[in-house]
Amino acid sequence: MEMFLVAVGFYGIGVLTMLLPHGMQRAAHWLANSAALFGSAVCAYAAGLLLFGGVSPAPLTWGSYSLGCDGWSAVFLLLTGIAGVVTSLYALGYARSYEGSRLRLLGGMWCLFIMSMVLVLLAGDAFSFLLFWEIMAVASFMLVNHESEKRATWNAAYQYLVMTSVGTAAIMIAFLLTGSASEGFSFAAMAKNTLDGSWQHLVFVCAFAGFALKAGLVPLHVWLPKAHPAAPSHVSALMSGVMLKIALYGFGRFMFSFLPAWNYWWCVVVLLAGVVSAFLGVLYAQMETDIKRVLAYSSVENMGVIFAAFGCGMLMKASGSSFYMLGFVAALVHAFNHSIMKVLMFMCAGSIMHGTGSKNLELFGGLARKMPYTAVFAFVGSLALAAIPLTNGFTGEWLVLQSFISLGTSCAGQDIRLWTAVSFILLGFTGALALGCFVRFFGITFLGRARSEIVEHAHESDKFMLAAMGVASVLVVACGLYPLP
Repeated sequence: MEMFLVAVGFYGIGVLTMLLPHGMQRAAHWLANSAALFGSAVCAYAAGLLLFGGVSPAPLTWGSYSLGCDGWSAVFLLLTGIAGVVTSLYALGYARSYEGSRLRLLGGMWCLFIMSMVLVLLAGDAFSFLLFWEIMAVASFMLVNHESEKRATWNAAYQYLVMTSVGTAAIMIAFLLTGSASEGFSFAAMAKNTLDGSWQHLVFVCAFAGFALKAGLVPLHVWLPKAHPAAPSHVSALMSGVMLKIALYGFGRFMFSFLPAWNYWWCVVVLLAGVVSAFLGVLYAQMETDIKRVLAYSSVENMGVIFAAFGCGMLMKASGSSFYMLGFVAALVHAFNHSIMKVLMFMCAGSIMHGTGSKNLELFGGLARKMPYTAVFAFVGSLALAAIPLTNGFTGEWLVLQSFISLGTSCAGQDIRLWTAVSFILLGFTGALALGCFVRFFGITFLGRARSEIVEHAHESDKFMLAAMGVASVLVVACGLYPLP
C-alpha cells in the first residue's frame, strides 16, 4: 500500500505546480508531467506486484475511511499506470503548444485527474469512493473546458458536467440504499447487506444507470462524442483509455460484492445494453469526419463490447454454467487492450492535429509522406481497433466471441439461445463495420493524394510524442502476440 501512496505523492507534487508563478510555466509543465509519469510508473509496478507476484497490501484505515487494493482493483490500477506513463510522456511534447494559454493549470489538473482515478480504485468505503469520484469528475471537466474561449468547447464541457453529475447522483443513491441495509458504509460491511426484493432491483437500476452513463453506453453516451474532441488530445486519450474503464470497475464492485445474487433480467439488460451500444457506436463512427469524434464513437462501441462480455458472464453464472468466468475474463482483457489501443489512436489524432492544424478527415490525404512515423503508429492502432489478428484488439474480441459461444452451448433454454443469436448478429455487424471504419480512417488520412494545402505544410511530431506513440504501438503488438499473462 505504501507504493500506491508514493504514486499519489508524485501526483500531489504535480498538482502543486499550479501554484508556481507565471514566469515559471515551462518549469511547471516539465515538473507536472514528469511527476505524473513517475507516479504512474510506481502505480503500475505496485499493481503488477499484486497481480503477478501475489503481494497483497494491507489496507490503510482512518476511522470509518479506508484505502485498499484487491485483485479486481489491481487490474484497473495496472491499466491506469501504464496509460498514465504513456500519455504523460506524450504530454511532455504535446502540451507545450499551450504555452501562454493556462499551461500551469493544464499540468496541475492533469496530475489531479490521474490521482483521483487512482484513489477511486483504492477507496475502501462509499464516502471515499464518492469523494474521489467527484474530484475525478471536476478535474476532467476542467481539462475538457481548457480551451474555454471556444464556444463549442464550453458547451461540450458543461453538458459533460451535467451528465456526469446525474450519473454521480444515481451512484450515490445506490450506495446510500446499500449502506442503509448494512452495519456501515465500508465495502466489507456493505458486502454483508440485508437488501431484499425490490430494494435489490432499485440498487441495480441506480448502479447500472450511473456507471453506464460514465461508460458512455447508448443512450447515455451523448456527452462522450462532444467532450472527447473538445479536450486536449492527451486528456482525450486518458478519458477514453482509463476513465471509461473505471465505470466497469465500479459496476463490477457492486455486482460481485454488494449484489452477488443476480436476477436473470439484470443479466439480460447488461448484455443487450452492451451489444446495442457496440453496434450503434460503430455505426455513428462510420458517419463522422472529425477524427476525434470517430474515435469517441469507437469508444462507445468498445465499451459496449466490454459490457456485453460482462453481461454474458453474468448470464452464464445465473444459469449455472461452469464457464461463466470466461465472460468476465473477456471483459477484463478487452478493457485492458482497448485502453492501450485507444490511448495510441488519440495520441495519433493529436499528432495529426499538431502537424496539420485540422481534425477534418476530408482535408487530409497523403499524410504518410509528410508524417511517416505517425502513419506507422496509426496503422498499428487501426489494425487493433479493427480486431485484425496479431494485435491485442483481436485477442480481446476473440475471447468475447468465445464467451458467447460458451453461453449458447452450456446453457439450456430457448430464451438464452435467442439472446446468444441476437448478440452474435449484432457483434458480427459491429466487427464488419469497425473494419470498414478504420480502413476508411487510415486510407483517407494517410493514403492517396493531398486534398488540401494543409497537407503540404504538415510536419512530424516531436520526439516525446513519437516515443509515446511508439511505446503504445509496441504494447499493442506485444499483447496481441503474447496475450497469456
